[in-house]
Amino acid sequence: MPKQIVVEVPDWMDEEYVTQILKKLIEIEETRKKIVEKVIRKLELTEKDLEDFEKFRDELWKKEAERYFSL
Repeated sequence: MPKQIVVEVPDWMDEEYVTQILKKLIEIEETRKKIVEKVIRKLELTEKDLEDFEKFRDELWKKEAERYFSL
């Protein structure tokens, strides 16, 4: 089930632009997930391997986001 979030956008920023960026980010993440699942199937890894990889990826993404947004 999809989640809804509220994002505060400064007055000077175009809301539609921010919406487009967020939608594109979601598309990219969905594509990435499909690719990862395809690779895991081809490598015949288990569901546990997939969970471990997703956990690793989430942690790495959070670290990268913190580093990027702390500039």
